[in-house]
Amino acid sequence: MKTPLTLFLILLSVLVQAQSFYNTSNLQKIHIFFTATNWDYKLDTANVGADSYIVADSILINGKKLDSVGVKYKGYSSYNASNVKNPFHISLNEYKNQSYQGFKDIKLANGFYDPSMIREVLAYYILSNYMDCPRA
Repeated sequence: MKTPLTLFLILLSVLVQAQSFYNTSNLQKIHIFFTATNWDYKLDTANVGADSYIVADSILINGKKLDSVGVKYKGYSSYNASNVKNPFHISLNEYKNQSYQGFKDIKLANGFYDPSMIREVLAYYILSNYMDCPRA
């Protein structure tokens, strides 16, 4: 009888862990490390929206380190080279076969026109009760 319970607990822990990246109760910590000191210039001069990733030396997501990830600015509507905060598209498997909790792409919005930084998450949370929605 211990085997089914053990398998159930393992499966439950995997499911909980896989969903924790988009858990709205937790704040995710993502640190991107570039070897190049002119990383911002490289990202600004890459073709925004195209598959022009810049290699980041490593990324630290909630304490888990992944190296050699692709990073680029995303979008056309909120990206601006003079912005202090631009949106990022991070491709974890651009250069190596790797993921974080099964996710290979992470898109970080910049809260364009949203000083509260919660409108997108709140809207998707409410809408998810009525339809399929992206996670935020």
